[in-house]
Amino acid sequence: GHTVVADLAKDDIPQSAFEGVTILIHMAASLPGDTRDPNGEKTAEIAQRVARAAKLTGVKRVIHLSSIAARIAETDAASARDYGLQKLEAERVLEKTLDQTQNVTLRPPLIYGRNAKGSFATLCALVARGMPLPLGAAKQGRCYLSLSNLASLMKAIVGASNRKWRAADGLKFEPHDGAAITTHDLALMLANAMDIAPRTFWAPPILLKSLGSLTGKRDQMNALFES
Repeated sequence: GHTVVADLAKDDIPQSAFEGVTILIHMAASLPGDTRDPNGEKTAEIAQRVARAAKLTGVKRVIHLSSIAARIAETDAASARDYGLQKLEAERVLEKTLDQTQNVTLRPPLIYGRNAKGSFATLCALVARGMPLPLGAAKQGRCYLSLSNLASLMKAIVGASNRKWRAADGLKFEPHDGAAITTHDLALMLANAMDIAPRTFWAPPILLKSLGSLTGKRDQMNALFES
């Protein structure tokens, strides 16, 4: 094996990167709230570079880690977040460019685990500080996916038979841990795990969403109240 380091947001991928690769797992994307790309506008560009390189080197199979936000963008574009629109565009780029490659798309919800980043890490940090959190109204159930379950799923897909790959080609799956949990209850569970007294209070969702827009955290704040 070998390691190739590149900035996929601006650099083309050298062909040597995919030499001998038969199965590619594409997970690269701009993260929500990244100050270098706050609207995730480079996600589709990254997918295009990956797809071109994979096609040139004859990669046979691709597993694309997308997001549940892409399905929301696909079904309700008017209320979709920028992140979801970009993830959906990345899916379409891969499907169009890799039309002769077997392609499986995973649309997971928020992924959590040790050293997780993004909104889950933010929530963990706030709970750990014992700060009162305005999550009393965040009662919409959301699904989550643990990093260990995602890894197990990836391993199963990579090792699947030719028959199963043919059956799954072009399909989109929405894996998750099973039970839906509200953000409010998640904060309470985290506090209990940290042996900290939970501190939450009720605040109008419209106020929190407005504050999110003013502070550049619109998508993250809106996500608190999405199912």
